[in-house]
Amino acid sequence: MESIIFKYINFLLPRHNCVIIPDFGGFITNIEPAKYTNNKILPPTYTISFNKELGHDDGILISHIHRNECISYNIATKKVKEEVFTIRKTLLTERIFECGKVGRLELDDYNNIIFIANPVIIHPQLWGLTHTELYPLAGIYNSEGKRKNASRLKHALATTAAIAATVLLFITPSTSIIDSSNTNKQEAGFVQSLTKSFRSSANIQASKTESTASLVSTTNKANLEGEDIQAEKTIPSRKYHIIIGGEDNTARANSLLKKIQNSDFPHAEIIQSADRYRISAESFDDKKTAESFLENFRKENPKYETAWLFSTRNK
Repeated sequence: MESIIFKYINFLLPRHNCVIIPDFGGFITNIEPAKYTNNKILPPTYTISFNKELGHDDGILISHIHRNECISYNIATKKVKEEVFTIRKTLLTERIFECGKVGRLELDDYNNIIFIANPVIIHPQLWGLTHTELYPLAGIYNSEGKRKNASRLKHALATTAAIAATVLLFITPSTSIIDSSNTNKQEAGFVQSLTKSFRSSANIQASKTESTASLVSTTNKANLEGEDIQAEKTIPSRKYHIIIGGEDNTARANSLLKKIQNSDFPHAEIIQSADRYRISAESFDDKKTAESFLENFRKENPKYETAWLFSTRNK
């Protein structure tokens, strides 16, 4: 059995990153950045998680039903409450509830709600992206350099052999019996000289090959070091915020922000996303650091025990 509100949630999640079903829980999206592994660039991944602690009404779902179905806000609120009752009843009787394209809800042996996300759901912005193979330039340069050097050496050897064969064909031995021994000595001396010349050419070519390979290796090493330095300067692609409240218009958001700054967190700020204004107590570049801070934050601030993690893309 599928509830109609999950069709709305599937539509709203890519736009708001977090959609809450009042008195039931919130669905949160997260986009992990692209990764490079095993000579492949893997596209960003889109995941959905469920937090039953997010039960307060943030207005997104009910406002959307109110506008989409052209009904009053109170009727939309009542409709959502009825849907929540149906979901809970189905979970108790059937232990599972299908959430459409979003995934499904299940009850474990201890009657805890578990959300299993749809593994093939795709964020609209990531549609059509696939992995791309990418090999280090150092390996390509080394392979190409070795192939060219081998080709040059082969060409030099072939040219030297052809010259030697041509010269030998045009050498005419002497007909004098008396000078036959001298002629043999001359021919032997010529062949020996030609052999030395051939060996010298091969050694020179081999020396050039080694010098070229050494130069390519040094260049590749410098390029790799430059890439490492550039990677260290890369700016994080996302920022993670500790959200402790939110409103659907600027005036109410500024009023709530001022109240929070005066009473609890002077450095709190507004994070705007689409038509939603969320209040952030702290912000982090690292997701694990933010999650660790959030865990301690809830314990130290019972007043904000429903605080949650919200991520935005750095511009």
